[in-house]
Amino acid sequence: MAAVQTSKYKATKVGDRKAGADRAPSRKGERKVYKSITVTAASPESYSDAVRVAIDKARETVRRLAWWEVIDQRGRLDPDSSEITEFQLTLAIHFEVE
Repeated sequence: MAAVQTSKYKATKVGDRKAGADRAPSRKGERKVYKSITVTAASPESYSDAVRVAIDKARETVRRLAWWEVIDQRGRLDPDSSEITEFQLTLAIHFEVE
C-alpha cells in the first residue's frame, strides 16, 4: 500500500508527486521558507563596502536574496602605523527557497 502525503492543497501518493504540484502560487503574506549562508568579506574602504562586496558575490550564485545580518565585524591594522587597512564582516545572508 502506497503512503499518502497530505498538504493543504491536495493529497498525493509519495513518489507520484510532480515538482511543485502541492504548491499554491506565491502571494504576499503566504508562508515562505528561507535558507541562509554565512560569508565573510573584506574591504579597504569601509564596513558598508564590505557588505556590498559580500552581497554582490552571493548574488552571482544565489537567487532570491531576502535580507542579511552582521554576525561579526573586525578589522586589520598595519602593524607599523596602526592605521586601518581592512574592514572585515561575517554576514548571514538569507534567501527564499523556491
